[in-house]
Amino acid sequence: MGGDAYLAYPLEDGGILAGVADVSGHGLSSALLMNGFATALSALVREVDDPSHLLAVVNDLIVERVGEMGMFITATLLRVRRSEPAVLAIAGHPPAALVSAGGEVSSSRPRGCR
Repeated sequence: MGGDAYLAYPLEDGGILAGVADVSGHGLSSALLMNGFATALSALVREVDDPSHLLAVVNDLIVERVGEMGMFITATLLRVRRSEPAVLAIAGHPPAALVSAGGEVSSSRPRGCR
């Protein structure tokens, strides 16, 4: 049992919101906190379009619900749609590695994170 998760949510317009998240610590408390995080994301993914705003809303909900437990969650979310550029949001997680079709690897540095 642990607090790691790979997340994928289909969007109504055919896009997808995907990501990874990690809760500090190990065991049941980390797994339960991750379950709460994933449940909140799932409930709000159709209501909050911007990934960075979604992370901020879920953060506020988690902090309000569990308070100061000395635990934290890091996450990276990527929203992909055919009709627009991908949108990446990072909350405390190491930057994502972007790999081009030609195999070139670069590090992401999203703007606007709070």
